[in-house]
Amino acid sequence: MRKLLAVTVLIVLIVASIGLAHSNQQPHPRPNIIFILVDDLRWDELSIAGHPFLKTPRIDRIGKEGALFRNAFMTTPLCSPSRASFLTGNYAHTHGITDNVDRSVASHKLITFPLLLHQAGYATAFIGKWHMGNDDSPRPGFDRWVSFKGQGSYLSAEINEDGRDVKPSGYITDILNEYAVEFIRRRHDKPFLVYLAHKAIHPEVMQHGDGSINMADAERFIPAERHRNLFVGKKIPRRPSAMQSPTGKPALERKIDDLPPLGAKTATADHEESIRMPLLVRYPPMIKAGTVRDEFALNIDLAPTVLELAGVSAPKVDGRSLVPLLNGVGGDWRRSFLIEYYSDRVIPRVRQMGYKAIRTERWKYIHYIELDGMDELYDLSADPYEMKNIINQPGAGRTLEAMKHELEGLQKN
Repeated sequence: MRKLLAVTVLIVLIVASIGLAHSNQQPHPRPNIIFILVDDLRWDELSIAGHPFLKTPRIDRIGKEGALFRNAFMTTPLCSPSRASFLTGNYAHTHGITDNVDRSVASHKLITFPLLLHQAGYATAFIGKWHMGNDDSPRPGFDRWVSFKGQGSYLSAEINEDGRDVKPSGYITDILNEYAVEFIRRRHDKPFLVYLAHKAIHPEVMQHGDGSINMADAERFIPAERHRNLFVGKKIPRRPSAMQSPTGKPALERKIDDLPPLGAKTATADHEESIRMPLLVRYPPMIKAGTVRDEFALNIDLAPTVLELAGVSAPKVDGRSLVPLLNGVGGDWRRSFLIEYYSDRVIPRVRQMGYKAIRTERWKYIHYIELDGMDELYDLSADPYEMKNIINQPGAGRTLEAMKHELEGLQKN
């Protein structure tokens, strides 16, 4: 199971940096919440995660003063569905945002955790990339709205600021940070939430109204001028699976009309790199500094976690609150999780490649919904980069049946 183009996948960082704020309307303090989403950031592209040359001291501080989750994953490795899952706490099959085509109307109807916080008395701000359609108008539940159409631009950005079109000068990351800091520094008489969704480090992409993209721009990265030569001469670490032909993966090896075969020059890192994400949470009143958790944490867990921390009743969702893990409690926790992907009309290579998959500590099983006889099974303990599909090997039958049964159960929950 391989990621075809970086542009199709949302790799994220979550940072909840929470401090106490006293509200004139509440008898007890409730936390201020800063939720930061970084587009296309790999889980290991942090110095706290052991990267050989990237320096991320501010992000590292959150993990050092709070909790670092070393096994955090997204349930759908695609931009719009994943964003909706962060906001709602639900799988794509529940919230209905299943692809990157124009989901503007549906996204206005989502029951998001910022909306629930707003209804419970929080001042709320959304700042950054919404990317569920090209509609940049304010969504329900936000007192402050700063966003842009679709993917947006690194330079000469066109911003919708509370329903008003503005065009600030500068680099988009700096612009969004400035908006966030300004909101945080305001005088607040009630607790606040800032949801800061950065465009960086996603490549600049020309996206049309129907969700299709200009493939010629798919790898166009635009750093800030001050960072242009920051890593000149550095060798990017690559996984053994990078730039390898997808041998033993019939779904990727199949012939598709009008497309060349998928060879080593077009294959990239495997999907474990696409579903896995960095996750760091800081909350001094609760989390012991230097906490490290190895349990499976999912993007659908963030909404119920934030709501519980804020003391706000949450509707029934697919995710579960991480508060017990943040409190240092172990006990019963998930030992497997569902991954789902729906056939994508934007990228021709992934047509008919919708799948349901299950990941355990040791195994991953991928079932392609529209392709017969092309499923995959990997023993991650022996093959962490998913280079050898063992589904047809003698002796794999018992494990395969167990994984199929577990996958069926996860889809019913």
